[in-house]
Amino acid sequence: MAEQTSFNLIKEILKRRVIQILGVYLGATIALMEFSGMITERYGFSDRLVDYLLATMLTLLPAVVVLTWRHGAPGKDEWGKTEKVVLPINAIALVGVIGWLATMQPNTNTQVVQATAPISLNSEVVAQRNITKLGVMFVTPTPTVQQSWLSYAIPYLIATQLGQDPTVVAHSFYNSDYFWEVQRAGFTDGLDVPLSLAKSVAQDADLQYFLKSSLDKVNNQFKLHLSLYETSSTQLIAEQTLLSDSVFQLAEQAVGFITQQAPFNETTNRLLNQIPLTDFITGDIDALKAFIEGKNANLFDNDIQGSINAIKRAVDIDKNFALAYLELAEILISQGQLLESNAYLKKSLALNYKLTEPLRFTIKAAIYATERNITEQNNVYRTWIELYPDDYLPKKRLALLLSFKSNNFDEVIQLYQQSLELNPAQPDIYNRLGKLFEARRELTKAREMYQKLRELRPRSYTPLLSQGNIESQLGNLEEAQRLYKQAALTEVDKVTPVLALADLATRQGDFEKSEQRYREAELIAQAPRQFSLLHGHKVSYYYLRGEYQKAYQELIEFQSAMQSVTQSIDVIFGTFLSKMHIYVDAGKSQEAAELLTSLEDQVDSSMKNFPKIGSLFLNIYQGNVDAANKDLVEVEAILERFKMENLEYLITFSKARIAALQSDHNKALQLYEKALEDIKKIGAYDVEMHALLVDSILYEKRHLQQYQEGITIAEEFLVQWPYHPSINYQLALLYQLQKQDDKALSALKKAQYVWQFADNNCTECQDTEHLITELKSSAAE
Repeated sequence: MAEQTSFNLIKEILKRRVIQILGVYLGATIALMEFSGMITERYGFSDRLVDYLLATMLTLLPAVVVLTWRHGAPGKDEWGKTEKVVLPINAIALVGVIGWLATMQPNTNTQVVQATAPISLNSEVVAQRNITKLGVMFVTPTPTVQQSWLSYAIPYLIATQLGQDPTVVAHSFYNSDYFWEVQRAGFTDGLDVPLSLAKSVAQDADLQYFLKSSLDKVNNQFKLHLSLYETSSTQLIAEQTLLSDSVFQLAEQAVGFITQQAPFNETTNRLLNQIPLTDFITGDIDALKAFIEGKNANLFDNDIQGSINAIKRAVDIDKNFALAYLELAEILISQGQLLESNAYLKKSLALNYKLTEPLRFTIKAAIYATERNITEQNNVYRTWIELYPDDYLPKKRLALLLSFKSNNFDEVIQLYQQSLELNPAQPDIYNRLGKLFEARRELTKAREMYQKLRELRPRSYTPLLSQGNIESQLGNLEEAQRLYKQAALTEVDKVTPVLALADLATRQGDFEKSEQRYREAELIAQAPRQFSLLHGHKVSYYYLRGEYQKAYQELIEFQSAMQSVTQSIDVIFGTFLSKMHIYVDAGKSQEAAELLTSLEDQVDSSMKNFPKIGSLFLNIYQGNVDAANKDLVEVEAILERFKMENLEYLITFSKARIAALQSDHNKALQLYEKALEDIKKIGAYDVEMHALLVDSILYEKRHLQQYQEGITIAEEFLVQWPYHPSINYQLALLYQLQKQDDKALSALKKAQYVWQFADNNCTECQDTEHLITELKSSAAE
């Protein structure tokens, strides 16, 4: 009887479709949670939205069960007393639950991001300090504010004044690449940015908090409404409206408002030694306006000369504007004008009473740098560390200096780690350490650094990209692809992960996929910096495939894009001096020589010989041994004068190429191998440079009849780049000399496939075709 009753119940449940309907309801609940989570994340709504929806779905479950039981069976039915009782009670219960949730106080205790503990080294343990990061960059002016420059001046004043506190990192649009991110989103002037975009920019910049404000003018007074948000949750921490007839007083009040909030006042004693705003920056409104106009000329249009002219007007108006002198010096340094920048640095330091201690040390170090006195520059940072052992900044800066000016890799690591012990929330250091370990081929340690970066910045694509690079170098190309795809999906508006996928497809010989990825990147690219990355990758792509004319055309686009987003020195090194091989192979050697001459006029006399680096490469690629030797002497003197030990591998490489041109294969091989070791020693690993050196080493191994050693080196490299044409070509020649014609033919076919559209002057491409024909003929016989 009991079994029959149980059977009937199950039969009734199935008949009334209870299981199916409850299953659909559960699926709808899960889908709604996913959707609400996406909405919360994308548009910055409160996380409590998810709580309310979940509570609603669970509370309504009894009503769903009753309705299912009563009305789930097919056919007509009637509305009974049960529904009339249960549904109102369930509705009342729902109101009660929502009311209870609404009265619950959310956890408003904001926390400073803490990193996982850094790797222990034999270094002095010092007190850890919480560093609070704030973005002050989102202003919405009303039509009553006629002076648009104030919308940039006020955030600058606030951020700069807050920056006096060593426990606060405050950024305006002038501090990094934030401005082009909002421009890319369609906000070309950077104003009136919506909350969701403000949150996105702050997250990308690893800022824990951001400040949004609206600027108005009422009865000849400025009215500034401030709203301080916690970035990850978009929780409004505090807001306040300020009034003043003085821009400077308004900024001072804003600083006071921010420093009163819990995330800031718990960690600092900022008011004790703070320099007043009008002393630290300026108290002259005309000088401030000229200064901001200068910074905006650089920010909006990369108009360097316009920026210099405007800031010079600022210091003419206020001759005690110390930060303006410093700004001028920094711009001039970026343009290679070391002598003039040195004079402005000294003017700024002469006003030392208006400067914080870190700024004084920074300026002293910069003065020595412009005088090419690297020893004293180094000593300034060491003195700073000695006097202020609890300051993370000098350790970080000395590490960066040594990474460029010495080959003391161990000290660089130790300094970075000591800086992390003082301030763990420095994701950029984990990235730098990862690159250093990667260059040294200590890939396990590199992985650890990138994993820590990933823990610190889980929403960033950068650590995924770096981890993918490690897998690529190990030959784990499928895993690399998985990580690159993850990176591309993490931040869908970034071109770098898409370009990494394009490069990976190129290595695997899937050129259709490579070009598809380039088209995808082109659709994503909205800002000049993104276009410069795209063109830079396409330069390498076409050159690799022997399509020199296309590579040259992309190089012109690359140079143009770079000139619109970065400084002259970076453009000169990154797009001219290091690209002489493209000019030569594209038949543009005369144009390259004229270009190098013109570059000398773009820097002052202290850096006038820097274009000789390009001249050295140009003569090497043209086979002009005597001219190359002459240039080499001058380039060695330049690197010695500027203590650029990080570029010594280029000298070694150049000497190797000259020895190879002179058919001194033993010397060339030794120098190529030393150049490869130098790259590892200083942390300058680059897969394309690595490929070039391996290609050169294989050439010398073949001429020295070290065939098997050459084969081993080539096979090891091809694990990470199976379709590198030159390496496959060199490997084929070595196989042929070892009477392994089948393997030689297989390698040659890979090279042939890569070079199928190569220009006629690609010598190795033509040789590959002839050698394939020869091997096929031999096999037929």
